[in-house]
Amino acid sequence: MKTQTLVLVVMFLFLCSLAGAQPYTIVSLTPEDGLPTLEINDITQTPDGRIWIASRSGVSSYNGIQFTNYTLKDGFTYPVQSFLSLDKSGVLYSLSDDRNITITRFENGRWTPAIPEPDSIPFLILVTGFRILEKNGNPVFGFSTLSHGFYYYDSVWNHISNKKLKAEKISALEIYRNHFILGTEKGLIEVADDSVTHTISKLLPKPEEQIYSLSAGKEGSLLVVTQTRIGKITDNHYSTYCNTLADITNFNSYSRGISLKNSFNDLFIGDEMQLFLYPENQCKGIPFDNLRGSNAKGITCIFEDNDQNTWIGSNRGIHVLYRSNFLTYNKDHGLKEDEITAIEELQPGIFVLGHNMGFTIFDGTPPYTYYPLTREKEFTIHTRIQDMTKDEEGNIYF
Repeated sequence: MKTQTLVLVVMFLFLCSLAGAQPYTIVSLTPEDGLPTLEINDITQTPDGRIWIASRSGVSSYNGIQFTNYTLKDGFTYPVQSFLSLDKSGVLYSLSDDRNITITRFENGRWTPAIPEPDSIPFLILVTGFRILEKNGNPVFGFSTLSHGFYYYDSVWNHISNKKLKAEKISALEIYRNHFILGTEKGLIEVADDSVTHTISKLLPKPEEQIYSLSAGKEGSLLVVTQTRIGKITDNHYSTYCNTLADITNFNSYSRGISLKNSFNDLFIGDEMQLFLYPENQCKGIPFDNLRGSNAKGITCIFEDNDQNTWIGSNRGIHVLYRSNFLTYNKDHGLKEDEITAIEELQPGIFVLGHNMGFTIFDGTPPYTYYPLTREKEFTIHTRIQDMTKDEEGNIYF
């Protein structure tokens, strides 16, 4: 038992050393870990807890230990899968914009066509969002395009043109109050039952300001990132986080911005060329590639799982951000051995760590004093410390 709890106990006692350190532990997932490709397009989670990843090679599921990869042989018409979305009952759908638009549903271990392919759609259009809302107990599928309007399927395919939208570019798509919300260069547009209104955009300080990204919050809010500010809409009321967006460079109508406000009130904002972390109540972004453990400069998708871990997809694989108050100590940090067999507190803040070949006096500040254990000088047999205990006088016994 002591062996299993050793690392947690040791690291917990040094929480004070975290002051000024980055708030996340970052773990990278690449093809070496089982991903089929580095190019990640979307990430989501199903009710059973599995993480799902859309990529240029298909869709992969991750159970925390290993990946299961689904490709053409598992039912897809085209290899590239661009967006994932769940309906209200938790059924998983994938949209591919590889040559033609196809929407497939995952059931019984295979991917099957969910609805007919849309007719008369331009070849190789750029999709900027895919969402599913519910109407009269049935799913309604919607996807936005960069320059060819908005499409939705409600028993039949419907197309809302740029002319009807009065906007040329759609950079983002979200659902707010069970309506499709489009982010355009002319502000926000609400689509409901084929009607198009700009009423929601009037909540913004600048109603016709270009929208960089949208993100639906778990509490029912809508995060809105515009050309100049960051804010959110809650219960049809707008509030501002930041009145500046100076960190984002090369902002234009061709950017598909990505954003997320996680459970720790940290903001992530970026696109394929850049990504910034805005800590809670701060309007100065930290470049993501400056954080220890990150090698991604930009972002293609972002998602927060049920355990409040943040998943960031890019063209360099996946980075998982764990909000952890623990530090890890091993040989790279000055210990004689990685394996710890037992632990006991010698004095407040000072511990004795047992190893296979001796023990270490550990106080969190290297160098640490290591004591090897041998039976006699002429012997080379080392003694493994199996357990420790301390008496009332503070003496430690192995």
